[in-house]
Amino acid sequence: MAVKLAPIQALRAYAAIMVVINHLWRNGELASTMGFDNIGGFGVYIFFVISGFIISYSLADKIDRFDNFLFLKKRMLRIFPMYLLVYSVFCLLYLHSVIVHGKEIDLSLLIENALLLPSFTGDANYRMLVYPAWTLVYEMLFYYVFFIMISISKNKTKAIILTTLAIVLDIFAMQFFHLQGPKLGWANFTYITGDPLMLYFVSGCVLYLAWAKWGGKTPFNLLTALAAFIVLTVISFTAPRTGYFQLLRFLIPTAIVAIHLFSDYGHGRVVEFIVFLGAASFSIYLFHPLIYETIVRVSWLSHLHGDLFGLVSVMAGILLGCLVYIFIEKPMNHFLLRRPTRRPVAA
Repeated sequence: MAVKLAPIQALRAYAAIMVVINHLWRNGELASTMGFDNIGGFGVYIFFVISGFIISYSLADKIDRFDNFLFLKKRMLRIFPMYLLVYSVFCLLYLHSVIVHGKEIDLSLLIENALLLPSFTGDANYRMLVYPAWTLVYEMLFYYVFFIMISISKNKTKAIILTTLAIVLDIFAMQFFHLQGPKLGWANFTYITGDPLMLYFVSGCVLYLAWAKWGGKTPFNLLTALAAFIVLTVISFTAPRTGYFQLLRFLIPTAIVAIHLFSDYGHGRVVEFIVFLGAASFSIYLFHPLIYETIVRVSWLSHLHGDLFGLVSVMAGILLGCLVYIFIEKPMNHFLLRRPTRRPVAA
């Protein structure tokens, strides 16, 4: 990603760390006061907005033949190799648990998890073995919609507008006609297709259209952007969850991304470190659950609680993700996502 989008990397890092804190730092006075058991969703909302923006940003202005398949191929190569790596670990844990408890192996669950598919039958027992991966199910659905719209479009703007309309109209119809199914384990198809969370992807697409027109103007610097970010985050956590405040809470993640898009972070080692954490955010997001799985399987660790233990666990989760990024994800992406040879220019 271009250096000028360093603020997006900063938000990626922040969102991933919020999810890690949510999962690993749930006990202690500070955790209780700050509501750490309820902040992961906010990080996910920011991730979805960023995803809508980045997917729109990365698409070529003019859509040529087979660009739709190239888009889907790149998205899958970006998501599945790292996901399947961590999934294989959780798959082994699942098989061990099933064997120990004498239960029957659910092959459909394993296959559908491997493909990042939701339940199409409303199975109440269906879940993602890699529990943060429910967001990737949403992500893949967004990619499939975008893929369809690229297939029938000849330019980026039209594809973005069609994707936006398709998602908005789908959610409106599902809500208006009461077609949305139960949430179950966050991986029920009829629930996802009517879930307003999909609108965060839409807001990211709309932000791209605004940024493409006015992105050269950067009225905010690093300190201003961070200050606005902190204020909006506090408002989101403290605002009531009813009435018009619910709409405000919904708009805040989009506003945060917008402010950072129109910010100039400048240069320096701090910015470089932030960009690094943003680049490692996917590995941090996927692999930090292994810290929890380790803790619950070590008897003397599983009995430890408190803020200090939570802080150490979070640091361990972030460190693990960074190491995975350096030694696995980055080399893998370099190999799988190398730029293809440019198309020959017509004479």
